[in-house]
Amino acid sequence: MNSNQGGMKILVATDGSEVSQLAVHSVASRPWPLRTEVKIVSVVDPLRQLIEKAEPLVQVNSNAFEAAEKTLKEAKGLLSGAGLKIFGEVVNGNPREEILKSARKWNANLLVLGSSGRSGLKSLLFGSGAETIARQAPCSVEVIRRRENQLN
Repeated sequence: MNSNQGGMKILVATDGSEVSQLAVHSVASRPWPLRTEVKIVSVVDPLRQLIEKAEPLVQVNSNAFEAAEKTLKEAKGLLSGAGLKIFGEVVNGNPREEILKSARKWNANLLVLGSSGRSGLKSLLFGSGAETIARQAPCSVEVIRRRENQLN
């Protein structure tokens, strides 16, 4: 039995993208068992920020951390009306590694994340995070994909 006495422990990974917002909406829109807890994790990836931004690294990290905090706050707002106990954290590092580490440490029952369907150079540089996480996760994983009629 979970330490939260029968409820689930759901970890939601978000980066502020459309697909991660869909993941948050997906969790918020469903009924969950009593005492279900949701932990929202937003990861600031310094390497990705350095590659994608043409600014000094200190400024890039500061801006990325502020954006991650804003994303976390928005996700908490969306989930607050769902009757769930909500936690959140912003961490620095490789998103795949940090999400998996958080799921293990927190003993999550379910990990929910969005998949961007990235291709080309970005796929080569950053790989498929959702695929890697799904293969290595210590719990069930739900991958939310964007359909053409969503968020329009």
